[in-house]
Amino acid sequence: MRTRPCAILALVLPACGSSPVPAEALPTVEAGAATDAPSSTDAPSSLDSPVDTGGTDTTEGGAPADAGVDCAGPWSLTHQQPIGCLPYPQSLWNKRLPAGVLTHLAPSSDAIAKCVLTDCGNDVPNARWGLTSFDDKTGVNDGHEPLYYGQATDPYYVYTSACARPSSGASNPIGIPFHAPGDALYSTGTGDNFFVVWDQESDKLLAGYRSGDNIPSVGACPGGGHAGTKSDPCPVAGQSYCAISDWMDPKGFGLGGGDSLGSGGYATHARVAEILALEIPHALYLPSSCTVGKVFPSPGSTFACTGAEVANHGPQGALYFLDYTDAQIAAMSIPDWQRAVITTMSRYGGYVGDTSGGPNGLGGWRMEGPAAYTYAGMPSPSTAFWQARVNATGTVECALHTEVGKGSTIQCNVSFLDLVDTTNKLVLTPGPGGTDTSGRSCAAPPGCDLSGHIHMADPCVAKALAGEPGGCP
Repeated sequence: MRTRPCAILALVLPACGSSPVPAEALPTVEAGAATDAPSSTDAPSSLDSPVDTGGTDTTEGGAPADAGVDCAGPWSLTHQQPIGCLPYPQSLWNKRLPAGVLTHLAPSSDAIAKCVLTDCGNDVPNARWGLTSFDDKTGVNDGHEPLYYGQATDPYYVYTSACARPSSGASNPIGIPFHAPGDALYSTGTGDNFFVVWDQESDKLLAGYRSGDNIPSVGACPGGGHAGTKSDPCPVAGQSYCAISDWMDPKGFGLGGGDSLGSGGYATHARVAEILALEIPHALYLPSSCTVGKVFPSPGSTFACTGAEVANHGPQGALYFLDYTDAQIAAMSIPDWQRAVITTMSRYGGYVGDTSGGPNGLGGWRMEGPAAYTYAGMPSPSTAFWQARVNATGTVECALHTEVGKGSTIQCNVSFLDLVDTTNKLVLTPGPGGTDTSGRSCAAPPGCDLSGHIHMADPCVAKALAGEPGGCP
């Protein structure tokens, strides 16, 4: 049996082992139209090719994944929107990859994709591919965005000039009052403080970010001489990046906020409810150790590669995807949660939106964090979900994690792309060609591991999905 590299893992995600906590009541999620059902999602896009892109759907992308889902609220943390109710429903984030995507790969696509997955082999074995941590509460090691639901009964807040780097144009939130729970907590513990709230009255999504853990919340309201009314809103405390957008914004990109990808702070983040439902009907927000330049749809920049890394890494905004077919995914002897993620990466792919600056490969995916649940006095429902899936292969491990001065949290480490079966053997699958990082041919049986099935799309694919000039013909 393989042993998890705990000493290496602790450099980024300290918890190793298992320690159970009682399951808590989960939030209810409104029933909605099943996104697996045939819908306008299957409408053709501008890319026309008979190539099977993989995933659980072999038709071409083009229409939003939540077509037909009723998004009418108001929603709350304990009564959440349907799984298919997505921000910016017409945007590229919610469209499946076109069938011709394999004919539109970026130059050096597969070499770059392998390097990004493994950080070019810099001590990132398959046991750490897609490695991400989940905490049951904020304040210790929480690096994921919370999602708050602002109600009409909540106080009004406002971003002021204290937000030194607001988004531009219609995405600039300075001076626009919005509802948020009073003294709502930021995500804290890693030095990255995120805050996202969906104002149920205005249908606006507000997103902010700051570096540093010394300001734990948006601030008390009423407070500081402000009444918390629309005419006298309370200023948001300590956020240096901020943005506002309409939940129904037709474009959904270039929005800024605490999101270097420009996806408005939540379009590419997997909600806890999606994880629990084993269904993520949109593209994912991916990290990389560093980036070389940027491509559409990213408006921002991240940690730049240097030296030999420049020749092997991809740009900020790069679209990575897997080429597995629905039949191949169905035949894999893998856990339910991993089947859901592999399906999403084969249907929609993921866009690089952030960097770690260290040897982490494609690890540290952005998901819904626990801060809103901590604020509500409950652990994140994802904790019980992951604890129930701790396994002997080491792809899911949960333990009590303690940091001096911060306290303790139940932390679960999940290797989303460590594709091993229940007997702890790498899943080898035939593919369209090429080799994996071990040199196995993908074209000949039994095939190759996941590193031979990951590709980087040409930026024209994202432009075509977004309906922007320069899209693939």
